[in-house]
Amino acid sequence: MSNFGRFFSAPLNRIGRYRFLFSTIALVYGWIKIISFCSLAVQQAERQLDGQAQPSTEPRSMQLVGGIYIIIGTLSYRSCKRRKMGVWKTTIFRVVPELIGVALVVVHPFWHFHPAEIQSRPIVPILIPLWVLIAYIIASVRKQEESEKPQD
Repeated sequence: MSNFGRFFSAPLNRIGRYRFLFSTIALVYGWIKIISFCSLAVQQAERQLDGQAQPSTEPRSMQLVGGIYIIIGTLSYRSCKRRKMGVWKTTIFRVVPELIGVALVVVHPFWHFHPAEIQSRPIVPILIPLWVLIAYIIASVRKQEESEKPQD
């Protein structure tokens, strides 16, 4: 195996290949939401240029914002989990971006969305930030198991 392969497979072999399965699924889902928003925006722009459709007032930006929230929250969660597992060292340069990402996802909906939007569509402005906050708290509070402790 090349040095490149050893560099990336060593941490995975030490902690198990499926430790980040659900966060990987969440990352893929976040990117799918962003890509589908871009696809819908392009389709709507083409229809408007052809004169077939009126500009939509439906807030499709929630799909984009939801995808961004999921990606930022998942990356913060994964970083915290890797620190707790001993794959990465706990440094101020790792903890501060995690906390900024979680704080941004939790606080941003309150100044970005109108209360009527929050009431009519609570998934993006309430449930996704709540999910991010709970996952990050669980990852940061969870104790390291004996099998996960790094071997020196």
